Amino acid sequence: PRARVVAVSPRTLAVLPFLDVNHDPATRYLSDGMTDELIARLGRIPTLRVVAPTSSFSLRGKPMDVREAGRLLGAGKIVEGSIQQSGPTLRVDVALVNAADGYELWTDEFTADRSEMFHIEDAIAKAVVQKLNLPPAPLPIQPVSREATINPQARDFYQVGLEYLNNRDPDDISRSVAYLHKSIQVDSGYAQAWAALAMAYAVMRSHQADEPPDTYYNDALAAANRASHSMRRSP
Repeated sequence: PRARVVAVSPRTLAVLPFLDVNHDPATRYLSDGMTDELIARLGRIPTLRVVAPTSSFSLRGKPMDVREAGRLLGAGKIVEGSIQQSGPTLRVDVALVNAADGYELWTDEFTADRSEMFHIEDAIAKAVVQKLNLPPAPLPIQPVSREATINPQARDFYQVGLEYLNNRDPDDISRSVAYLHKSIQVDSGYAQAWAALAMAYAVMRSHQADEPPDTYYNDALAAANRASHSMRRSP
């Protein structure tokens, strides 16, 4: 079947899944995490519509240029990039592209320690907003809130857990729960990790048809409540 094409809006932006130059399944969570975080940060801009991560990630691994990606996602602008890891150092190449003609509007390269990924994401998001010449917005891009974390280890555990969760395989869901618990042990106020844990328990419950109905339900509810509590405490 032919892919569904949606109406393209010039004020809609899509962040395509960043490429992992190392082609290492063990570190793909870094490129996925960069994509997720940019979508979240840019999504806070009231004057900008950002394509949801589920839609963006649906194009991962599919050979197409940005013009076709823009048509499929209904986005007038595309952010694309890649991450390469060498020891503790990350190199991030990123570009903002006009989806109508495929021309680059902005491109840059960032090199930093893995622990500085937050600063790279901040710099990319701010540069994209500046290059888009958006109308004035009442809310600027905020620094990392308590939804996220400033602890690199907590973030690593979270992103690995999210990678397993997205696979939806029963064994991987169990691995996801284990990694998300590790993330929360490092940063107990990490709302995104609590929310992902709630989802993991909900998925796990759906895979356990022979278990009592309340199996994992209380765990999922408790994790969701902790996520909500942590977000209410956000600055």
